[in-house]
Amino acid sequence: MPDKDTSLTATYEEGVLFYDPIHEIEYYSSDRVVTVPTIPDDDEDRVFVGWYDRQSDTLLTEDTYERTTRGACFRPVYKSLVFTRIALHSYNSNAVPRNTALSLSFAYRNRGDFVMNDITASLECDHGLVRILDPQPQRRTLRPNESNHHPDFFGRRISTDSFTFVIDGSVPSGSELPFTLTVTDEDGVSFSKTFTLIVQ
Repeated sequence: MPDKDTSLTATYEEGVLFYDPIHEIEYYSSDRVVTVPTIPDDDEDRVFVGWYDRQSDTLLTEDTYERTTRGACFRPVYKSLVFTRIALHSYNSNAVPRNTALSLSFAYRNRGDFVMNDITASLECDHGLVRILDPQPQRRTLRPNESNHHPDFFGRRISTDSFTFVIDGSVPSGSELPFTLTVTDEDGVSFSKTFTLIVQ
């Protein structure tokens, strides 16, 4: 048996870690004041909000961080919303009639890390001969991973959010009409989806 002590010891070093595997960020610093890494703005379906340390329940939104605890591990948190369905009732998007009240329903899901409050929706069309009749659907609040659709009696997912619009009779057949659907929360964070309807 060896005479010397072979027991293992661990050394704890105070510091802060910023870790984001998606963007391959792994930045550690033992400084008291740390410059916060920048997250690339490379995904239209999510908006970076800040860095979050779960243990201390700290959300960091500034460019620098002054360490007041022995250590922290920050990960990025986002607001994220994706459209899961945009559909016309009773008509094909490639053969949309004129002079008819058309109903467009839409569904979306909160895939971010935060509750999104007071969500509003808007529908716009660049063509001057399209009239959107109802200004805004119901305001909504969605928790993370919640959606604005629900199952009907047959188990199909439906949405009660919809817009009604009319295409003027003078619009030529075969015209491509670009629409933009936008949802915005109480903080002004918006997510948009552009789609095209073709006149019958």
